Amino acid sequence: MRLREIVAATREINKRRLIGRLVRNEVGLQSTVEEAAEAAKLSPATLYQIFNADWTITEVQLRSVEKALGLADNLLAYILAGDSARIATLSEAEIRSGMRRAILAALTGIEAEEAEMMHEYLPTSSESPWTCLTSPPTGISTLR
Repeated sequence: MRLREIVAATREINKRRLIGRLVRNEVGLQSTVEEAAEAAKLSPATLYQIFNADWTITEVQLRSVEKALGLADNLLAYILAGDSARIATLSEAEIRSGMRRAILAALTGIEAEEAEMMHEYLPTSSESPWTCLTSPPTGISTLR
C-alpha cells in the first residue's frame, strides 16, 4: 500500500468515526438505540456499526439515520465527503450552530493530520527521495 493510499484510508476512517460520534451523541440526546434504530428502519446492530465507523455502512443507511434523528439532509454525506463548504452554508434551521462548529473543527483536524502525515513521510523538494537509503540513520556510526 502506498503512502497516499494509507493517508486516504486514515482520512476515511476518521470521517466515519466523526459520523459515529455525531450519531451516538444525537441518539443519546433524543432516544434509545432501539427507538432510533426503529425510527430509521434499521437494526440496532446496524446503528452500532455506524457508531463504530464500520466500512460497510452505506450512504442509504446514513440518510435513513439522518431522517430519524432530524439531522440536515445530506449532512452525513457531506461529512463523509469532507465537504466543509456545504456544511458551513447549512442554515440555523437545519443544524445547530454548536454542532456545525464541532463538525467543521473536526474536519479541519482531519485535514491537518493528513497534511502532517504527508509532510512527515514525503521528502521536501530540495531533498532526494533516496536520502534515507544513502545516509546512515541519526545516532548510528558507520563501520570503518
